[in-house]
Amino acid sequence: MGRVVIVGVFVFFLALSLMSYLSYERAQDRQALRNTEQGQLLVEIEGANTPSTSKLAEEWQRFYPAPSAEQLSELRIIAQKVRNDPASAEQFTTEYKQKEIDGSPLANADTLFGKFGDFKAKPGL
Repeated sequence: MGRVVIVGVFVFFLALSLMSYLSYERAQDRQALRNTEQGQLLVEIEGANTPSTSKLAEEWQRFYPAPSAEQLSELRIIAQKVRNDPASAEQFTTEYKQKEIDGSPLANADTLFGKFGDFKAKPGL
C-alpha cells in the first residue's frame, strides 16, 4: 500500500512537471511570435523614412524589447496610423508624450501626483 502511494505521488509530480514545462515552451513560442511581428511592424514604420518614424521605431524597440500581447496590439494600431499618415508618428514618441506630461496640471509639484516625482513618458498611444 505504501509503495502504491509513493508511486502515485511520483507520477503526479512527474505529470505536473511535464505540464509546467510544456506551458513554459508554449509561452516562449508565443513570445517569439510577438517579437517577430513587432520587428516586422517596426521595419514598416521605419520604412516611411522620416525622422519621427525612425525615432519612434528606435524608442519602441528600446522600451519594449519583448512586447506583451497588449503592447503588440498597441503597436499594430500605431503602425496603421503611421501607414495612413507618416507625420503622425511624432505624436507617439517619448518627446511628444513628455511635453504632454510636463504641460499637465497633474504634473505640478503642488499636486498629489507631482509629489511622487517626475513622470517619464514611454512611446505609444
